Amino acid sequence: MGSTFSFYTYNQGPFEELEAFHEAYREEECFENGNDTYAGHLGILQEGLALQKQIFNSEEEARNFIEENHHKCNQAMAAPYKGKAYAYPKSYTDLIASRKKAENDFYATQAAIVQEIKAVKSKTISCKACRSVINRQFIADMYCPVCREKDVFFSKTHLKRLEAKSKKLRVFVQIAPPKKKELVDGIAYVVGGWCPT
Repeated sequence: MGSTFSFYTYNQGPFEELEAFHEAYREEECFENGNDTYAGHLGILQEGLALQKQIFNSEEEARNFIEENHHKCNQAMAAPYKGKAYAYPKSYTDLIASRKKAENDFYATQAAIVQEIKAVKSKTISCKACRSVINRQFIADMYCPVCREKDVFFSKTHLKRLEAKSKKLRVFVQIAPPKKKELVDGIAYVVGGWCPT
């Protein structure tokens, strides 16, 4: 019952994408090479990846770290290193960050308006659609709890605030990713470990 060191490099994207890739890689390894406990490949190690916090200066340093620190009963290790990696252009990642900020602003404004409506001194409010009188403490979101109509408690000012945030968000709705990622200086990963044989 020995072990063999097995590894691969990954430079196609961030760690979140690596996790999904690794699970597919494990399944493929088990399918092609068997899933016996002593098959000697990364597919038989525990599910998941143990990400190392330290960023290494080279692929060799990352591989050596895994080789020296991995135990064959654990998950495969992923060691990040400075190297060439495929990534979307910065202009696209900036657009995605702006879209996320616009989404957060929209939902934060929506939540703030609901809190404003609940904080008014009168205990009840009437639904503009079904005319039900509702205790403000039962208003959880922008829908009437009786008829489920949207925005029936919002004033014109509230609706204008939401529309302004919604316009900012609509600008980003049709953003399509570029056809290809570019090879740039970034973070790549060595994934590996000692596999029982």
